[in-house]
Amino acid sequence: MSQHDESLWLLKSSGRILGPYSLKKVSDLLRSKEIVPLDEVCLPKKRWQYLRDQKEFHRVIEEIRVQQIKSASENTETMGAQVDDMTASVTEALQNAVSDELTGDIEPLNDELTQDIPIRDIIEDTARDVSDTGRMEEGIKSKRYGTQEIAKKNVQSFSKTVWNFTFVTVVIVSVILLTNHFLIKPRNKNSMNLNDLTIANAFYTNGKYTEALKYYKKAYQSNPENKEPYIRYGTLLIALDRQTVEGKRILNEAMEFDPRNRVYSLAGMGLANLFEQDLNSAEKNFNEVLKLDPNLTSAIINLGWMAEINKDIKKAIENYSSSIIKGSGRLDNSAYIYLSKALISLWKETGNLKYLNEAKNNLLSIVDDRLDYRQEGLFLLSYIYSQLDQAELFFETMEKLLDTDPYLTREHAHDLNVYHDGISWSAFFNMCEEIYKKHNQEASAVTLSGYCALRAEKFNIAEMRFTELVNIRTKNPLLLAHHAFFLQVMDRGSASALTLGKAIEENKKNKKYNLPLVLQARSCQTEQDISCAIEKWQELSDKDEKSIEAKSYLVLLKAQQGQFSGLDSLVREARSISPNYAPAKYAETFLYDSKNK
Repeated sequence: MSQHDESLWLLKSSGRILGPYSLKKVSDLLRSKEIVPLDEVCLPKKRWQYLRDQKEFHRVIEEIRVQQIKSASENTETMGAQVDDMTASVTEALQNAVSDELTGDIEPLNDELTQDIPIRDIIEDTARDVSDTGRMEEGIKSKRYGTQEIAKKNVQSFSKTVWNFTFVTVVIVSVILLTNHFLIKPRNKNSMNLNDLTIANAFYTNGKYTEALKYYKKAYQSNPENKEPYIRYGTLLIALDRQTVEGKRILNEAMEFDPRNRVYSLAGMGLANLFEQDLNSAEKNFNEVLKLDPNLTSAIINLGWMAEINKDIKKAIENYSSSIIKGSGRLDNSAYIYLSKALISLWKETGNLKYLNEAKNNLLSIVDDRLDYRQEGLFLLSYIYSQLDQAELFFETMEKLLDTDPYLTREHAHDLNVYHDGISWSAFFNMCEEIYKKHNQEASAVTLSGYCALRAEKFNIAEMRFTELVNIRTKNPLLLAHHAFFLQVMDRGSASALTLGKAIEENKKNKKYNLPLVLQARSCQTEQDISCAIEKWQELSDKDEKSIEAKSYLVLLKAQQGQFSGLDSLVREARSISPNYAPAKYAETFLYDSKNK
């Protein structure tokens, strides 16, 4: 499936708005039956109309109709031959099973059995002449008992009835089996496949990648021959599950299925090579990608990271800067974080402060206006202020960092072909330790160090830092909230709830921080206490009109309860704050579906 067709048409299918897609892409979706002529389309700023009423699609709809008529004719002829061939074997098996059960009590039919039927004497001392009908001669009292011949005929008649019944049963069962095998099962299989694909595509479009992967797996298992949507499936397997071997196999199949998939197949395989630490193959794939599409920024970023690995920092900076220029409308802000981190590395290598100041200015351009990778950007900025000995700016920036939702970056839709491990908290850990060694007398620096260790999955160090924080006996609600978050991640539910309660009580005194409310609202959602969650998200929304979490989850939860008033404007506000925040995108779709049920 080509991912860079010209965008023209919006699609409304199964209660969801998809696209924009090119004319060719919509035609391909019609041919693959992922959409139908009764779905609606529109051009920008135009009215919605049925696909069948748009002249642009008349040719492909007629083509599909002719193909369906042709297929129906071919299926009829094929089915006739198949039924003839299969009926014999199926009927034979069923006859053996069914007829044995029905006739076992009456076989074999022979004279020995009929001779045992008694012909009683009515009057022993009276001469009698029993006729074939079993009636005595005229003048003698008669009573019908039957003869051996009639008994045999009765048994044969019953046997014939049983055989006729068996034959009819066999024919009916054969027809049912054949219909189920050739018609019902394939239809159900295709229906399940298309339904799973529809759900998977909706989750993917809304940035819910984990859920999308689940349904792509189901769709692939039900119909692995349908390779069209599996650029996404193969990339998700690599990026999320790190199933590099299977992911590359599926991407290869998708590339063979449609040569237009080559760019994104190679990009995904290059990402798999990075995970496998096969740098030669990764470089080969990314360079091939850029020959086909010089503006594909994921490949440029990944080549920058590979230059960093090879200690060529200046080349890495060149790549990151190029990706920012070429991808001004990029899906995520990873290039800015990579660039700033590389500039910090170059400062360490050369001692030239201009690189540190360049990194600072680069970060200042995004941390206040963009939410994706905001926390990571604030961390690097606080590190720079620490190195520049600008204490006031250091503590101010660190406080913003600590008051940021820990799930904010994770809940943004990202470019899946970018290697994000180079800007993970594990990659930042050494810098975290530098800050701790320099400022460990401050409770906030201890908390930051514990948070870094937790996110880098260095749990022993995180435990040490938060134990140190407890010994400080701080009443700072922000630091208490981080301690509660640590306890929650470590599955210490009761202790987490108790600590979060203290943070919330302390925060009520001046209502300075957002994090205690964020964690409380999320806790209510986890416990499925919807009323509590709505109340806490609303409280956060009243406190901070720019809280995208509060706006997004209020739309989701209220729509779930059928409370639609004011939600349209609320979800528009959320989308305007950060267009690629997955809960906001999902809330928009969920609201539309809920209102149009």
